[in-house]
Amino acid sequence: MELYNLIYISKILELSTHVIREWLKFGYISAIIPPKGFGSSIKFNAENIYNIALFEELLMCGFYRKNAAKILKGIDWSKETYSCVLASKAEVTINLAKIKKGVNFYL
Repeated sequence: MELYNLIYISKILELSTHVIREWLKFGYISAIIPPKGFGSSIKFNAENIYNIALFEELLMCGFYRKNAAKILKGIDWSKETYSCVLASKAEVTINLAKIKKGVNFYL
């Protein structure tokens, strides 16, 4: 299993390292090797990166961070799509294959 550092993830997803660290701090996303303190290395696997990319996409679509994080918990990346019904009774379908393809281009 290949692991990627925070700087690399920041570059491929075009997100600041500060934003990714904040999302980690509040538990919206996770890393395979989480930060252990100041100056410690953070490592991500491919699934972590998919989750970060999807989390950003959900935020850009207007989801609150808390709700976007809940959606991430139900994702099975071995599938092509993910569907869920929100509290507002709206159904959401996410094309997981598209997210993976976009990220895999850089991995």
